[in-house]
Amino acid sequence: MDAIIVRPNPTYMVTVDPFMDEIDDLATRFWDTHGPRVEMVPIDILQKKDELVVRADLPGFKKADLDINIEHGVLNISGSRKPEKDEEKAEHYTTERPFGSFSRSFTLPFDIDPDKVSAKLDNGVLEIRLPKSEQAKPRQIDITVK
Repeated sequence: MDAIIVRPNPTYMVTVDPFMDEIDDLATRFWDTHGPRVEMVPIDILQKKDELVVRADLPGFKKADLDINIEHGVLNISGSRKPEKDEEKAEHYTTERPFGSFSRSFTLPFDIDPDKVSAKLDNGVLEIRLPKSEQAKPRQIDITVK
C-alpha cells in the first residue's frame, strides 16, 4: 500500500502516489515558463512572557514589497515580488528564484499594544514584535482579610 503524503501548499493537495507527485512537480517546473512562484512563506511564532515575536523568511524582498497590518485581533502579512527584468534579452535555462504574491494571517492569542508594535527586515528575515497590552498581562490580585 502506498503512503499518503500531505504536501504543504496553498491548495492543500493530498497525493496518494509519491511517484506521481514527483512527476507533477517536474512537469510544473518544465512547462511553467513564468518560473517558480512564492507560495508559502516559512514563519516562526514565539510567545514570550510579554510579547509575541513573528519571524518570516523573505529573501530578496524589500520593505516596499511588504504589507503588515493588524485588524480585529488578526495579524496579516502579505507581499509581492516581481521577476527581475534583464536589460538584455536572454534565454533562461532555469529560473528557481521565486516571485509572485503571498499572504499569511494569524489570530493573535492576546490583546496587543498597537503603539508598541515594531517590524524590521534584516538580511531577508522579517521580525515583528507584538507586545501584550497592559490589560492582557497577568496581574497579582491582593486579598483583603477582614
